[in-house]
Order: sequence, then structure tokens, then C-alpha cells
Amino acid sequence: MTTDFKAALQRGLSAHDDATRAEREVDEVLDELSRQLTEVVGSNVSVRRGSVSRATPDLSWVIGAAGAFTPKEKYPALVAQGPRGEVPLCEFELARSGYPVNVAFGDQQYFPDDRASLEMALARMLEDPVVAGRIRQLATAALGRHAGGRRAAGRRAGEAEAGRLLDGVARALRAPPVSGP
Repeated sequence: MTTDFKAALQRGLSAHDDATRAEREVDEVLDELSRQLTEVVGSNVSVRRGSVSRATPDLSWVIGAAGAFTPKEKYPALVAQGPRGEVPLCEFELARSGYPVNVAFGDQQYFPDDRASLEMALARMLEDPVVAGRIRQLATAALGRHAGGRRAAGRRAGEAEAGRLLDGVARALRAPPVSGP
């Protein structure tokens, strides 16, 4: 029996095309999320796929106790980036085929397998108090930069406004898509 390598390659090329389409779709969702977050904070904020370092959990306490270098591992993440820095939002990893996407934050983990379920998982992420707090921190830094030394009351008002707008972004991402004419 002879193996049909041509047919195998054709299946692989087709799978590659599907994965590329899925990755483009994920990037479109992240672009929309970035657009809405920019509206919320009043400053340019982008949400992108990236990687974040964290201490390796199994050896860091031993090496750290000795005062030596603490080893770090990188993990795929969704990162919000603004004019004054960036903050990690969640673990975020595409499968080799594009979908499912692993979205994990706190004790929640989602595996969206299409655009609609990805949007829902990202809306849930925005509702998480720790994630929303990180975005507020980024938004407050951006607002402070443009305000030129606001007083504390003004900053609190800006934080409250950013919080209300973040709630709107989460609601908009959960809303069903509007179909055209």
C-alpha cells in the first residue's frame, strides 16, 4: 500500500487556510474590542495577543529564598496597551487550527470555538472585577496624563466614568449582532 502524500498535503494546506481565516477573525474581534475600549478611556488603547512572564511556580520559592535569580516562564496572554503602559488581561491562546481559543482569568476558563462564543467569553472577561480593575488602572493613568495633574476628586470622577463606560463595552459585546438590510 502506498501512502498518498499529495492528498495529505492538500488536507494540510486546507487546514492552514482555515486556521488563517480563524486567526483573522480573532484579530477582527480584538480590533473591535480595542475600538470600544478606546471610546471608554478617551485615549488610544489596543488589545493584542502577546506573552507575559511570571515566576515559575515549582522552583521560584527555593531559588528566591536563596536570593538568586527567580526563573520565569512566558505564557500567551491578551494584553491591553495604552499610552502609559500595558496590563495583562487574561491567558489567551489560539489552537493550531485557530479555534478553539483558550481564554482563562481568575477561576474561569472558556474555549470559544467561533466568533460569537469568543465575543461572549471576552465580555465575561470584562465583567471580572480584577480584569476591570486592571483596565481602570490603565484608563486612570491615561486620563491623568491628559488631565495635567487633576485633583483627587477629579481623578475619582474620571475613574467612575471609566467604570460606567467599561460596563457599556461589556454590554455591547454581549449584544446580538445587528443584521443588515
